[in-house]
Amino acid sequence: MFWLITELAVYLSSLLLSACGTALKNNRILGGQDATSGSWPWYAVLYNYFGGTLITDQWVLTAASIAPPDVYLGRYNLSGLNPNEVNRTVEKVICHPNYTFWTYENDICLLKLSAPVNFTDYIRPICLASENSTFNNDTSSWLQPTSCPVHGRLLQRY
Repeated sequence: MFWLITELAVYLSSLLLSACGTALKNNRILGGQDATSGSWPWYAVLYNYFGGTLITDQWVLTAASIAPPDVYLGRYNLSGLNPNEVNRTVEKVICHPNYTFWTYENDICLLKLSAPVNFTDYIRPICLASENSTFNNDTSSWLQPTSCPVHGRLLQRY
């Protein structure tokens, strides 16, 4: 089952490589500060507290321990207006078959959205590594938390 999730994610992300991983509104980050709208266009807000990652126009990757009924994309302010926000209900949840609630082992899930989202400057998928990717010691990468994404009520950049 897990190989199916992996293959699906890789296949779907390869269809969208031209749009993925580009944060058109992001610039260099130094220290922790409030993010601007569009800084993290692949960030999905779940339960107004947890996070996930948009990997295609209809799939979000997150922790199995979260699995919400709704997903918010384009949101960066958790207590104010988000003019670029799009909301989708979750149509299907595919979690790792060996997920263990007590230890959080295999804590990974795919959420299929009720309808595809349109990509904008504020909503875009992240790029996933291909099956044959090599990561050297000097490879730069970003880490996205799945919980506590805020300080105050705005997403933070570190």
